[in-house]
Amino acid sequence: RSSYPQHLYTGSPMLTRLSSCRMIASFEWFRPPPASTSLPGQFKILASDDRGESWSEKASLSIIWPSLFVHDDFIYVIGSEPESRDIVISRSDYGGETFTQEKVLFEGRFHNAPTPVVMKDGFVYRAFETCPTPHRSKWNSLVIAGDQSGDLLDPSAWRVQRVEHRTPLSVRVEQLRAGSGLLADVGWGSARGGDTLLMASAKEGFGERSQAFIRDLFI
Repeated sequence: RSSYPQHLYTGSPMLTRLSSCRMIASFEWFRPPPASTSLPGQFKILASDDRGESWSEKASLSIIWPSLFVHDDFIYVIGSEPESRDIVISRSDYGGETFTQEKVLFEGRFHNAPTPVVMKDGFVYRAFETCPTPHRSKWNSLVIAGDQSGDLLDPSAWRVQRVEHRTPLSVRVEQLRAGSGLLADVGWGSARGGDTLLMASAKEGFGERSQAFIRDLFI
């Protein structure tokens, strides 16, 4: 808990669990801009052996916007290095008690968030963005893939799966009405000559009906 929440607050929460039922949680400390995003001991890892009733701090790593995931009962942390923005990874072989030194998987300037890690068909997938300039319109999305049969601390076990170059996107918002009431705001994006449903936001007072309508839009 921060003693000065207006000047120092937490973010990037993650939670996972080992086969022993030990719970592992992590978070970052942040300061509001224009303060630096990098803080000493910014990223913390905690463990609980009583189903979350109590927690003890186990590690502090030099990783920002991190994600936790478990593979073969080893705990991994993946994110960006605070200064260089390289993609880095660390592992705990001892239930979160200690972690390896951060290993660089890909050099460059990468942005990300504590998004879930996806495991499918023997690979680990994690999304990132390139951030070569402060202008987000110049950033591109990508996915890195790690071979679960190899050593995930070894850069040779990873590859860039896809780079998505952004194209101009125009958005229009339509208000869908049922009788005299507003049912939902629906946002459509037009890019590459097609329309894509970007978001559907239900309005209060139309709970089940608007939720069912939005489900139909996506299904």
